[in-house]
Amino acid sequence: MSLCIGWIRKTNVSEEVVLASDSCFSGGHRFIAAPKLFAMKRGDFALACAGSTTYSFAIIEHIRQAMDCNAPISQRAYDIEDIVHYIVDIINETLLHEKETIGIYETDFKMILGGYSWKRKRAVLRIIEYSSRMKNYYSHVVKTIKKTPVAVIGDLDVVKPARKAIFDRLEADGIVDGAPFDMQPFSVLMDFIKNPQYTTIDGAPQLLKVYPFMNSLPWEFTYGNDCSIYFYGRKLLAYETFPYPIYNIETGEKTYMKSVTEQYERGHEIIQTLNVEEKKYF
Repeated sequence: MSLCIGWIRKTNVSEEVVLASDSCFSGGHRFIAAPKLFAMKRGDFALACAGSTTYSFAIIEHIRQAMDCNAPISQRAYDIEDIVHYIVDIINETLLHEKETIGIYETDFKMILGGYSWKRKRAVLRIIEYSSRMKNYYSHVVKTIKKTPVAVIGDLDVVKPARKAIFDRLEADGIVDGAPFDMQPFSVLMDFIKNPQYTTIDGAPQLLKVYPFMNSLPWEFTYGNDCSIYFYGRKLLAYETFPYPIYNIETGEKTYMKSVTEQYERGHEIIQTLNVEEKKYF
């Protein structure tokens, strides 16, 4: 079970596409450090994935390679709305080969594609999923909540309650139809992660933003006074320092990027300490 949400957050000066998810895989084995958000090097879009991981991770890697190795695509000569069709073709052809080879066709995963169209000067949200009628994967526009597109993917018994919870949160905040969203969907995601009823929505949250200037930015998370930092669901090593904003879920405090110099100094300091500690065992 997973819960991934995509929406368009509007501020006083701009707007941004936000993708967020939990970090739990539970298909036969529980793992709470699973990346579910995937930025692309071209910068103008990212993917969120929910459902079976039998083929989805391999397919995402194929998509990444296709984006990087095709020069016109990597240089954004093709708009994101053209790229959607290319991604769907990659999924269908890859799985068709699998079906012809061993007689299996994986249908139990979904993706959210979120980003910006330079051609149409607007945010783009799409869901990519399997159609039993067409017997292949396809993309479609997402349903709205209060007349604003909100993409929610996960198990069926999660999607409907999550959409209702987002609607209720917006109602409580006095958001009228068509009015800008802030971080209400992320707040709902956190409620589901903390809710013991949804035991397989778990782990640290993940969040990735795509901006109109064709760049993406992931966020790191920490809790209260705990010094541990989580990035795409993984607890960072003590000497790891990444140049991304850190958000404290409990206090709401935001710590912005450290300079490269600070990263090197911090990493070098801790590595030296670890080296001293290791000498005790040799």
